[in-house]
Amino acid sequence: MQYVGKRMIADTDDVDGNVHFNMETFDFYPHHAINPIYTFKYSDIQKLESSRPFIKACITITFKDGHIFNLYTYRPATLVELLKSGIAANKDGVVDVDLSNEEKEDEDIITKLEKLNELYKQGVITEEEFNTIKSRIINK
Repeated sequence: MQYVGKRMIADTDDVDGNVHFNMETFDFYPHHAINPIYTFKYSDIQKLESSRPFIKACITITFKDGHIFNLYTYRPATLVELLKSGIAANKDGVVDVDLSNEEKEDEDIITKLEKLNELYKQGVITEEEFNTIKSRIINK
C-alpha cells in the first residue's frame, strides 16, 4: 500500500505535529512526541473537504459519528491522496470528497515560494526583493 508508512507535517486547530499513515488508521503526533494524541480509522471517515482559509489549506475530515477533525497543511493534495488511499484500502463504498480547484493553486504557490527561497539562499535576490515577491505570491 502506497500510503502505509508515510508521514506528513500538518497541524490541528490547537497543536502542530505530524500525521502518520498506517494500514487501517492514521495517527496525529504533536512535534517531538513519542505517542499519538489522536488515532482515527479510515473506515470511520464519511467525508473529506478542502478549503484555504489562510496560507495553509484546511482538510476537514467528517466521521460517521459526526465528529469533525481539521488538519492544516501546505500540501493539501498530497495529504488528501494519502487519506483517500487509506480509505479505499479499508472501506467498501464511496467517501464524499469535496475538493476545490484550490489544491492545484496551493501547490503552485508552494512551488513558487520554494523557488523564491532558493534564489534568496543563493544570493540571487536581496532580502527586500524576497519579501516583496513573497508578498505578491501570497496575496495574489
